[in-house]
Amino acid sequence: MVQEGSVRIAQRLTKKRETLSFLNKGDFVGEVSLFEDAPRSATVVVAEDSTFLMIEKEAFMSLLSSNADIAIRILK
Repeated sequence: MVQEGSVRIAQRLTKKRETLSFLNKGDFVGEVSLFEDAPRSATVVVAEDSTFLMIEKEAFMSLLSSNADIAIRILK
């Protein structure tokens, strides 16, 4: 999660990276990797000084298995 600052989401569509979107404070990035074991589909580039909140996949899965309310809220 972006705690402060902003990031640019880019993907190589041609010979250069194309900007897909910008994410700001409170936005989530990389959340798909918590559920899938697939290669990443885009690159995150810091657009300005930024701070992030990170959770390891193992810790996230442990949190979901021990707290059904959180798991349900995520699925909604």
